[in-house]
Amino acid sequence: MVLTKQLCLCGAVAILAARAADQPASKPEPVSVPHLSGEVTPWVQQVIDLLDSLNKYDKAGRDPNQKMGFELPEKAVNEYLAYSLHKKPRPGLGAIAVTFVSQNEVSIAFEVDFDSLGQWTVSNVPARLRPVLAGKPAMRMNVGFEAANGLLSTTFKGGVGPDGSPIPATIALSLLQALELRQPESVDASKPIPLPYGLKRVWINKHSVCGET
Repeated sequence: MVLTKQLCLCGAVAILAARAADQPASKPEPVSVPHLSGEVTPWVQQVIDLLDSLNKYDKAGRDPNQKMGFELPEKAVNEYLAYSLHKKPRPGLGAIAVTFVSQNEVSIAFEVDFDSLGQWTVSNVPARLRPVLAGKPAMRMNVGFEAANGLLSTTFKGGVGPDGSPIPATIALSLLQALELRQPESVDASKPIPLPYGLKRVWINKHSVCGET
């Protein structure tokens, strides 16, 4: 009976795949980034309060007998990102928003100020792509992550440009590195990064990000 059900399922998948193959390829959707107010909202305050609690836990010595956990909805994260950028602009970055894709993957839509990248653009972007990757276009990158045992590791999953067309991985990775190096923290995401505040684990649960010490 189990084998029969598996064969039926495989057959259904094959039929759907064949039907999909017969359909004309859909046109890529242009990337857009929501421009939120950047003001303190209840969602932003929720994140501020959480960070304050985690900071106190960290400064108190991270008592192993005191465990902390949290769950933040996607909306709270995005409103806090807008608030953070409004309060402290980031070099090379405009608006930014995340979408939680799976338990360990996020999709990040953001505006890039290519004018501020200067020589990087000339050296790394092929001439045919420069008209597209110029000014302050919106882009989207998908990043997988593993956050366990106090360390965060990331993996690039793919990226698309303003018109929704795929960007070569070499260019996307170089762009991300150029942006990372311009930040005050100068984080190198190609290597495992220690999680802050004594956090041990971070993961996605449907439309929320969760963590625990």
